[in-house]
Amino acid sequence: MISEATVNAALDYTADKVRGIGGTSLDTPTPCTEWRLGQVLDHMINSLDLAARGVAGEAVEEAALDPEATAAAPVSGTPGAAFAAAADRARVTFAAPDVWDRELTGAFTGDRVYDVAGVMVVDVLAHGWDIARATGQDATVPDGLAEAALAFSRGFIRPEWRGTMFGPEVQLGPDTTKTQQLMAFLGRQP
Repeated sequence: MISEATVNAALDYTADKVRGIGGTSLDTPTPCTEWRLGQVLDHMINSLDLAARGVAGEAVEEAALDPEATAAAPVSGTPGAAFAAAADRARVTFAAPDVWDRELTGAFTGDRVYDVAGVMVVDVLAHGWDIARATGQDATVPDGLAEAALAFSRGFIRPEWRGTMFGPEVQLGPDTTKTQQLMAFLGRQP
């Protein structure tokens, strides 16, 4: 189940991975094969910020949410500072007393806050994992967090999104971790 606690845990996981980048080149390849490290960071941070702003009631245009647009728009300052600012905005937004009952507008018209939060959690975890793998960090997502993101993903991701937003699900053997199950479902090769 996606909740304020899930949002915060996903942000904590990925903040740790962003801090661990150190001096790694932003041109480093990532498991998100179409993007280098800098593009993954730009996409993730911009998408996080746009989701938080949209849920908070700010106007967000549909075109701004395009993954290629978010990856092509460099963030201001260091990746760590930019992620921290976007994560702080998301924490404040999802802590608001009425947030889960809001009617969304703009690019999110017709969406439930729960679904926007779920997509945000999955995106932040997947790209946090990409960052960890690209920079030699431990990529293990805490089991409960991976389970919540996987349960959301199984109920939300449509087959027609495979090959565009997500790769085909990777088939794994029986002895796999929760992190491997989540990333395989998202089309990543764990």
